[in-house]
Amino acid sequence: MAVNAIELKNVSMRFGKDSKDVVKNVSIKIPENSFVTVLGTSGSGKTTLIKLINRLYEATSGEIFFFGKNIRELNVENYRRQIGYVIQQSGLFPHMTVEQNVAVIPKMLKWDEKRTQSRVDELLKLVRLPPAVFKNRFPSQLSGGQQQRVGIARALAANPSVLLMDEPFGALDAITRQKLQAEILEIQKRFRKTILFVTHDVHEAFKLGERTVIMKGGEIQQYDTPYNILFHPANEFVRRIVSSENFVEKLRVLRASSIVHPSDGIEAPDAPSVNAGDTLLDVLDQFLTTNAAAVLVTDKQGGLLGRITWEQFRLIPGRPDSEIYRGAALRAVKGVRQG
Repeated sequence: MAVNAIELKNVSMRFGKDSKDVVKNVSIKIPENSFVTVLGTSGSGKTTLIKLINRLYEATSGEIFFFGKNIRELNVENYRRQIGYVIQQSGLFPHMTVEQNVAVIPKMLKWDEKRTQSRVDELLKLVRLPPAVFKNRFPSQLSGGQQQRVGIARALAANPSVLLMDEPFGALDAITRQKLQAEILEIQKRFRKTILFVTHDVHEAFKLGERTVIMKGGEIQQYDTPYNILFHPANEFVRRIVSSENFVEKLRVLRASSIVHPSDGIEAPDAPSVNAGDTLLDVLDQFLTTNAAAVLVTDKQGGLLGRITWEQFRLIPGRPDSEIYRGAALRAVKGVRQG
C-alpha cells in the first residue's frame, strides 16, 4: 500500500485578519519516495506552501500530515530535523567553514566527533566537493554552485525522510543549474528521498518532477504528471503556461518512462535502447537516426523495462503526422546535439 510522506487537507493561510488567503483550500498528497515539483509565478503561494509544511508558518485552517501524523501534534524541533530544507541562496552561515555548516544538525543531535566527521566527508563526496579541498573553506570562498552543493549536503546530514527545496537553483547560471539538476535527480534515485521542489521555471519543473503541482493565487490548478500537464492541461491558465512550448521542446523535458509500454518479449536483437531517465527527445533521436520500429527502455542496470514504438508517438497530442515533420524533427534533434 502506498504511503504518503506529506498530505495537506483543505489547508489555507492568510497573514492578517482582513487579508486574502495566500494559500487557499489546498489538498494534496505527496507519496513517499516521490519527486514532486511546485510550479508557479511570483505570488502564487508556492513558497508559502513549503513553509507551511516545514512549520515556519502555521496554517490558518486545515491539516498537514507527516507520514500520517498531524504535524501540530509533533514537537516542532524534532519534526524539522526529519526534513531537509534548501533555499535559493544556500543559507550557509558565513562565519562557519564548509565542514562546520554541514555538521550543524549532527552536532545538535549530539553525534560523536568520529560519526560527524565521517558523515561530513561522505556528503561532501556525494555532492562532488572533495573534503580535503573544501572542508576548511568559508562560503565566501565558494562559487554559487559550490555553495548550493554545501546547502544540499547540510540538508541531508541527518538523513531526513523529506527534502524541501525552495528555488535552490534559481540564481545560478544555466550550465551550473543543469549540472545540479542532474545531481539532485541522481541523489533522489540513489537514496529514494521524498523531494518537494519549488520553481518558477517550466523546463526545470517538468525535467525534475515525476508529478508537478501548478499554482495560481494560492490555489492548485493542476497536480499531474508532466506528460498530462503538457498535453492535457486542466484549464486555460495551465494551457497558457505550456502553450509556448513546441512539440520538440516538450519532448526535451519528458522522460522515456512517461510512455514506456511493457515488452512483448519478442524484440529485435539490434533494437536501439535508451535509459528510463533519458528524455523523449532522446527516444525521437533513436527513431529518426535508426528508422527502428521500436526503442527499448532499460533501467540503470541495463534491465529491460519495456519499449516505445513509433506508433506511440503518433498518439501524442500535437504531433504533426507527416514526412515533413520527420525532417524538421531530425533537424531539431541535430541542433540540440550541437547545442
